[in-house]
Amino acid sequence: MVLACVKNLNDNAHDAFLHQQEVFLTNLSWEDIVFSHILSKLSWEDLFRLRSACWNCKLMVDAYFQQIKCIDLSTVSDRFSAVAFKVLSLECTNIRKLTITNASWMLDKDLSIVFKNNQLLSHLDLSGSTSLNGGSLLALAVNCKQLHTLILQDCNWLTHGAVETLITHLDAIEVANLSSCSGISNQQLLPLVQKFRRMKELRIANLQAVNDTTLLVIARNCDSLQVLDVRGCGNITDRGLKMIAEYCKQLTAVFVASCNLITEYSLRLLRCRGVRIDRERAGELVPYIPFHVQV
Repeated sequence: MVLACVKNLNDNAHDAFLHQQEVFLTNLSWEDIVFSHILSKLSWEDLFRLRSACWNCKLMVDAYFQQIKCIDLSTVSDRFSAVAFKVLSLECTNIRKLTITNASWMLDKDLSIVFKNNQLLSHLDLSGSTSLNGGSLLALAVNCKQLHTLILQDCNWLTHGAVETLITHLDAIEVANLSSCSGISNQQLLPLVQKFRRMKELRIANLQAVNDTTLLVIARNCDSLQVLDVRGCGNITDRGLKMIAEYCKQLTAVFVASCNLITEYSLRLLRCRGVRIDRERAGELVPYIPFHVQV
């Protein structure tokens, strides 16, 4: 009898000891352990699964969303949803870099909430996102004054009014990609270049509106330009590119593929400075005829 009592006491003490040793994920230090060593290693799918496990897990994942600075949905855009993004739009308040490419599910109203809640946003990439209408860009321009990188490649919803809004409210743009935005004309491009004089990288490929006048305005206003992409702009000639070569002394790369009026005459001015060009050197030079562009 005594031995049985002793055994029960030992068993109870052992069970109590094991209970004291149990460690729950939500009981660990969120800032020091969970966020940096566990949640940061999970995929977006796993984060949302964990969020739905229990109330404490939801609180923990939401707290993680609130401190995250970089969101890149480019690899999961085909599996993400408007419902999941709405959660991010409401919980994320510290985003600096946002990349959402080829998203067919994104809504302007949710994106506007992101811009209003993340006024320190400095980098935005919405390339190929087809479900927008440009309405969210007003919230971007009004709230995100520190934006320096804007990538809107293949965004055919980009309108004249949206570009004018960006020009009016933003001041710090240094990297812009408006390639293949078919709704853009020189009426928007020229004021944009004149406004953002600290531009370091400008990509305006496959825009038929781009011509020698565009290049002249770029040359006169963007002397800090390092990368210029005008691939597929069939209306530019050696005359415009020569102005770029003369004025933009910090150039490191120029992309002119499928610009059939550009010849080695203007390209050699860049090659001799070590500027990277996406075209092989040609042997024949076409005579260059000076001209003056009216702006």
